[in-house]
Amino acid sequence: MTTDPAVFDHVQTDEDRDALPAGTYRVVGVSSNTVALLRVGSASGSRTHTGEVRHLPIERYRSLDPAENPDVGSAIGTTLVIVGTTIMLAGVFTAAPQLVSVSTDVFVFFGVLVAAIGLVKRG
Repeated sequence: MTTDPAVFDHVQTDEDRDALPAGTYRVVGVSSNTVALLRVGSASGSRTHTGEVRHLPIERYRSLDPAENPDVGSAIGTTLVIVGTTIMLAGVFTAAPQLVSVSTDVFVFFGVLVAAIGLVKRG
């Protein structure tokens, strides 16, 4: 059960119990008696970009379960993709591999590996 809503709080719905599609929702607006929720996660918890907004009475909102922000894993994944891409480009266009005494191929492979892990982490 959740308490009073605040913008950026997250709640989880259960399609069998709640009249909303199952998933994770972020509070994007609060009035005196209504909460606006943006669907940001699937029923399995992975990030979604549906643009779906639902409005609920505050009393109904309070019956929902709190949830984790699905963007947390996405931010880590994005960071890994950026770092991996930077390593790949440094391996191809600079003398960085020679500075650490590895071949360009090994340097680029490591960059690809880091970027791939980031893509998997982003889901």
